Amino acid sequence: MLARDLSHGISSIGFTVYEERHSKLLRILNSIDGTMGNQESATLYKAIGDIIDYARLDLHAEEVAMIEHGYPDFETHKKEHDFFRSNTETYLALMQFGSTPPPSEVVGFLEDWFVTHVIATDKEYS
Repeated sequence: MLARDLSHGISSIGFTVYEERHSKLLRILNSIDGTMGNQESATLYKAIGDIIDYARLDLHAEEVAMIEHGYPDFETHKKEHDFFRSNTETYLALMQFGSTPPPSEVVGFLEDWFVTHVIATDKEYS
């Protein structure tokens, strides 16, 4: 389990579909956190791949909804998504070339993302 309990932020968004997606992200994050003691790179690799899939599908769907609803701060919000995508893709590329990042680094990045973006920024959108 994560150092911080982040589940409280899921229900604060106000949109069930996003809450389900955020729950999915939190489950992936917890699976990475579970690798921290044994440094199991296969589990970390799969989890990062799952996060990239999440970013590809769920963040895109969120961006489409923002455009459809005329969200005024769309460009700034999308930049945050792009930052997330870039970092997770970098972690995966590092692993593909045999340089596994410490799970604590990946978990730290994802926890920070969850707190600053999912709990704070996404709540502004709701």
